[in-house]
Amino acid sequence: MKSIVKLLLFVSFAANAQPGKEAWNWVMGSGSLFNFSTGVPVQTPFTGQTISRMVSISDPNTGQLLFYANGTTVWDKNNNPMPNGNISDAIEHIIAIPAPCSNKYYLIVLNYNKSIYYSIVDMSLRGGLGDITSKNVPLPNFPYLPKGDGVRHTNQRDYWFITHGDNSNTFYAYLINQNGISSTPVISNVGSVLLTNYTYTNTPVTISYSLKASPNGKRLALAHEDGSNNRIIEIYNFDNATGLITNPITLNSSQFWHDSYWLSFSPDNTKLYATFAYYSTFSISQFDLSSNNAATIQASEYDGYI
Repeated sequence: MKSIVKLLLFVSFAANAQPGKEAWNWVMGSGSLFNFSTGVPVQTPFTGQTISRMVSISDPNTGQLLFYANGTTVWDKNNNPMPNGNISDAIEHIIAIPAPCSNKYYLIVLNYNKSIYYSIVDMSLRGGLGDITSKNVPLPNFPYLPKGDGVRHTNQRDYWFITHGDNSNTFYAYLINQNGISSTPVISNVGSVLLTNYTYTNTPVTISYSLKASPNGKRLALAHEDGSNNRIIEIYNFDNATGLITNPITLNSSQFWHDSYWLSFSPDNTKLYATFAYYSTFSISQFDLSSNNAATIQASEYDGYI
């Protein structure tokens, strides 16, 4: 099992949208901390809180762990809850994005109740241990799928937060700059209409899906199900200067019968990895994106089992 975890972690870490020392330490819900300072995951002793759906941030200069959170509580590097660290609940997904030109971070929580909130961690407080200064600030409400990702702007200072609407083909890209998070997202109507649930042969189906950006911020990959119980992946171009999403490419895979899946890109942005889980079975599919041609990318699929 450890080898499975390390492989999945390596694939996911390699594709982080903002590679660097900020991602050197991952606090895992399995009761472990993985350190990536050498370029490969190394499990290290950890006595702090380990609950599912964790996010962790390390110092961009030293790589030392700064804080970690699970959407309900934010802990400092000493494994103590921050004084104002009780945040949202009913979490489905949480991500952390640096606030440009500051020592602050946005914690964006996507909830089961189809709402998105953010809190701000200020690492200049409590002698560098940090605390929450703004808590559970809502983004404009809209029907959405409870996953998102952060992408660095082409100016290498600002960021985008990207999510997708429910029962629509609409992407929402929120610009994050030194003035905060924009209240008006850039909207792109492109690709498939996505659902959070549907009925197949009289059986209610709740959809699992994944959204991931490439390291250079130029591509997005989205894995989801359609209304006929088919699993597909769509690849898009993302303009990280304007926030617009275009040119969908649809892929199918022999591995898509699995129940859960995760997406990652290679560090050089030329490969897409899709990992699938079905009970105790794990598989990985690799697609070569370098041709930018749908048929060629589909034909490049390489599958493996763990």
